Amino acid sequence: KTWSLRGAANVPDPAHRNCDEPMLLERTDGSLMLLVRTMYGIGSSISEDKGKSWTPVKPYLHDTTSRFFIRRLASGNVLLVKHGPVEWDPAQSFRQQIGRSRLTAYLSEDDGETWQGGLLLDERHSVSYPDGTQGPDGTIYIIYDWNRADEKHILMATFGEEDVLAQEPISDRARLRILVNEATGVNPKPWLRDGRFLGLRSHANEASLQVSPVAELETGSGEIRLLERGQFIFADRDYVVANLPEALSGRRFVFSSIDHTEALCRAPGIVYVLTPAPDRNSDSVEKALLAQGFEKVAVREHVLFLFPDSSEAEGNRAHARSAEACTVYQKRVVVNESIEFGKWGVLVF
Repeated sequence: KTWSLRGAANVPDPAHRNCDEPMLLERTDGSLMLLVRTMYGIGSSISEDKGKSWTPVKPYLHDTTSRFFIRRLASGNVLLVKHGPVEWDPAQSFRQQIGRSRLTAYLSEDDGETWQGGLLLDERHSVSYPDGTQGPDGTIYIIYDWNRADEKHILMATFGEEDVLAQEPISDRARLRILVNEATGVNPKPWLRDGRFLGLRSHANEASLQVSPVAELETGSGEIRLLERGQFIFADRDYVVANLPEALSGRRFVFSSIDHTEALCRAPGIVYVLTPAPDRNSDSVEKALLAQGFEKVAVREHVLFLFPDSSEAEGNRAHARSAEACTVYQKRVVVNESIEFGKWGVLVF
C-alpha cells in the first residue's frame, strides 16, 4: 500500500547512462550487487547495508548497450546471459562493440568475480532481452527476442550448467533457438509509420547495380565487419544499421571513423559506398567518389540508421532524417588501387 525509498545507486557520468534495466544479486556474504545497463556495457554497484547506501556505478563487464540477465542457480553458481565475451578492457571505447549478437551464457562460482564457460545461444544480430528461470530438475530456460520489428520471433534455449562449462551443447537437455512465438501483426518501418520520411528517390535512370565479381579489400585504419541490421556503422558513433538494400545485406564493410575511411584492393572486383546525396547532407562524399571513378547506382535511397526522438509526445521513438537517406555508388577496382574519402560514407564489398 505504501512505499519508501531505501537507497539508490547512480551512474556518475550522465553520458554513460542508458535505460538502467538493473538486476540484483545477493552475494553469499550478504552484500548486494546491482548490475546496470550503461553505454559502455554493464556497470556494477555494491551495497553492504541491505540497500541503504550504494557505491557509484562503475564498469563491470564489456557488453553492447542492451539488457542482460543474471540469477543464482540451485547449485549456488550464478548464471549470466549477455552479448559476446566477458572480458572488459577499460581502454576500449564503449562504441567498439559487437552489437546485439552472440547471446552467450556464463557461470560464476565466486559471486561474479570471475566467469567460466560460454555457451553461445544465438550468434545472429538483433537478438536481445534475455530472461529465464530454472526447472526443478536443474534445466535452465532462457527466452529472448530476434528482429523484434520485422520477424518478431520469441525464442527459447534450454541447457544445463555442464553445457555452459563445455561451451557447447553436450547434454540431452540442450536445445537452442526453439521458436516460441512469431507475431503476425503489421509493424511498419518507422519512417512510414510517423509520416516524417517521404520521397525516397528511386534513381531508376542511374547505372545498373553490378553484383560480381566481389573485390577483396584490406584496411589499415579500421577493421572488416559483416554488414547487417543491428551492426555498428562507425567506430566513433553509436549509429547502428537499421535498413539496407537487399543486394548489399550480408556483405562486408570497412568499420572505421566516420571522419575517414581508406582501403586497398587485394583482389579485383566491385565495391560500393553508401553516402547521402549532397543536397540532403553537406557531409556527403559524392564529390570525392566521382573524382575516383565511382558512379551512382539505380538502387532506391534507403534509411541506413535512425535517430532517437527525445520528445515526450513521441515516446522516445526512433525516426528517420532526410539528411541520412543514403545513395549507393559503385566502382570496379583493380589490385593495389586505393579508395579514400572523408566524412561520411560506408565502404562495402
